[in-house]
Parts: sequence; C-alpha cells; structure tokens
Amino acid sequence: MTALQVSLGAINFNDDTPDSNGALWYLTEWEGWDSPQQRLTSMDLPGISGVVTLDNVYGPRSIILRGVCKATSATAHYQAKYRLADVTNALITEVALSATEDIVRTCMVRRSAPLRMQEIGKGSFTFEINLQADDPRKYAAVSSLVTSVGNNTVNNAGNVETFPTFTTSASVTADRALTMNGNVLTLLPTIPTALILNAEKYTATIGAVSYIDLVQRGSVWPIVEKGDNTFNTPIGGTITWKSAWI
Repeated sequence: MTALQVSLGAINFNDDTPDSNGALWYLTEWEGWDSPQQRLTSMDLPGISGVVTLDNVYGPRSIILRGVCKATSATAHYQAKYRLADVTNALITEVALSATEDIVRTCMVRRSAPLRMQEIGKGSFTFEINLQADDPRKYAAVSSLVTSVGNNTVNNAGNVETFPTFTTSASVTADRALTMNGNVLTLLPTIPTALILNAEKYTATIGAVSYIDLVQRGSVWPIVEKGDNTFNTPIGGTITWKSAWI
C-alpha cells in the first residue's frame, strides 16, 4: 500500500519524486480531512433540565498539513522554502487541495493562519500549513454527466448531498420543468440557448447575464442526495454533478 498522495497548488506531497528544485515533500500529520467542524447552537429553558438545540449543522473544514521537506543542496533548500511561501501566500483566494485515496477527492481551501517553517539541519525543514475549506464537503475530482432527455438516474457515490448544474441545449418556448426526486423547478418562457442553472449558488445565467427571474416562484432547486436519484426533464441539455463526502 502506497502513502497517501496529496497536492496543494504546485506542491505534491508523499510521491517520492523530487520537484523541479530537487526537493522532496512529505506529510507527517494530516489533520481535519476526516471531519469538518460542527456548528451547534443551543438555548437554556428556565425550569427545564437540559437545553434546546436551535442549530446543528456542519461548519467549515479546518485542515492542518504538517511535514518535512528534504533538499539535496543549500540552493534547493532555500528555493523550497520560498516555493512553499509562494504557494501558501497565494491562498488568500481558494485553491484545490487534493488527496488520492480510492479515488481523487478535492476541496477548495484558503490559508487560515501564518505559514510556519523550522530548520532541522542537513538541508531539511519542517512546516505547518493551516487551511480552511468554507464548504466542508469533499468532492470527486471528476464530474458525472447525463445528457439524455426524459427519465434518468443520477447517482451520487458519496455520503452527503451535492448540487448539480444544468445547461439547456435549446431555447425554452413554454413552461418546462426539471424534476429531481419529485421536487420541481420550472423555467418560464422564453429562454435563449445555453442557460446555466447552478443549484449550489441558485443562479440562472447566460455568460455574465442573470436570468433568475425566469425561474418560476415556488420552484425547488434540485439537490442530488446520496445514492440513486430520479431526474426528469423534457428540456434538451446536460446535468453535471460531483459526488460528495463529508
């Protein structure tokens, strides 16, 4: 069994292959990948034992990468340190953190604390990278896609719900429904070709133009639950999604 392969930006960990500067990167601790934080809010009630739970949902996923970098020369050593600083300084915006398990799973992360590095001699240094994934889900790196019109089975191989994207392939000239597990989202006429519906962000766009007013009031945006889901629409187009794990 090989070591867990992890990548963050341009750095690959645990692959036993020197990077372009001749440095090797290894993880010694991999914290937070197994479970996100829990956001639990409760309230005391006068005269009653215990509490009432008001909110109990997943919070962000906090991930800490700790490890060691080994370089073959003094030049490679310092280039590796600045390369790590460069990669982590870029994490003001989100980038993909990927792990090769039975399949490749990813989550979008940003840096949540200063980078820490410590010299340990002989061209090596330890590091600690603190990350936060605002979306606590881990997604399959490869999207699934269905293109046929009518009844379709949409399978989420993960253990938590995920959000699909639907793209029309023709104009919509009459009320048309997208039905997922009995929940219906209706598009109003007339919609130009290639309308993109993003169920995660509740957006309906063509390029940079929003057509959200063409989604009928009271519509239920589709969610792909874990396992098999039934999807039906008379509208030509494609539905894409990524299986998700918590």
